[in-house]
Amino acid sequence: MKNDIRITALIPAYNSEKFIARSINSAIKQTFQPCQIIIIDDGSTDGTAEVVKRYGDRVDYFYKKNGGPSSARNLGIKNAVGDWIAFLDSDDEWIDSHLENFVDVILQRPNLMWYGAPVRHLEEKTRLTTFTYKRRRHYCYTHTLCFEDYLSALPPAGFFSTPTMIIRKEIFGNIGLFNINKGFGGDVDMWFRIGLHIPEIGYCGLIGANVYKRTGSISSTKGWNPEQVLIGYEEAERLACNLGTDYAQRAEIRIMYWVKRLIRDAISRNDIATIKKVKARYFKRLPLMYKVVVFLILKFPLSIRTINAVK
Repeated sequence: MKNDIRITALIPAYNSEKFIARSINSAIKQTFQPCQIIIIDDGSTDGTAEVVKRYGDRVDYFYKKNGGPSSARNLGIKNAVGDWIAFLDSDDEWIDSHLENFVDVILQRPNLMWYGAPVRHLEEKTRLTTFTYKRRRHYCYTHTLCFEDYLSALPPAGFFSTPTMIIRKEIFGNIGLFNINKGFGGDVDMWFRIGLHIPEIGYCGLIGANVYKRTGSISSTKGWNPEQVLIGYEEAERLACNLGTDYAQRAEIRIMYWVKRLIRDAISRNDIATIKKVKARYFKRLPLMYKVVVFLILKFPLSIRTINAVK
């Protein structure tokens, strides 16, 4: 029954005075209302607390010492009263029907344990769309309202993003909480860990959130650290392998998707050193096209400029 579905909206915030109201308002305006909206203030030094407290008892506000988004999400999970936890970032906003879209899927597939949806990217100042998901028909989604395996549900078939992920709270008791040592990669790590153990994931295909991009946001200031990224890939692969051959085989498609994306990012940054590192670790597993590109760049380094020019 619809009324039996209890959702906690969880919004971690750090120095979000200028944007937090937008996120809270989008949770309040949902056509299917969450039973709780939690704001975890991760040690803000601006006016975030004052903005949040204007909402009174419509939100539950918790303040903690700064420890990063993973630690903030963990505190929110521990204080959530809902059976489901819907994640939202403090500078983004849900589409009004996001939670209702989720509920429609869950009512048809009540055994699902988690869910995601695509997002639209907007430039903060101009509000111009920089990326939007184009809905595509895909056999394992359109007929069942879910993907059989999150690890292989890759673009263009499916787009998942943290501000649209909705997870049964009990999963965190079984899989564990966000890894606070992962910094800003904690969400990717969490979805990968859940995907290893719970392959099937609900999916709507309708945009669930607007994600705003701006200078100074977390996504624009976290820096380029490819060595740390590669360490993360190796940790993910090791985790899958330790669980068994079947897990490693399922994980391979997502790990190599990450690797190919890293190659593209390295090319766009003229970062030949990272391409060398990728070659040393993954060359044999790359598709032929990527092998050719990597070989050409390392054999003829100036070719990277030509590749960037024609992209």
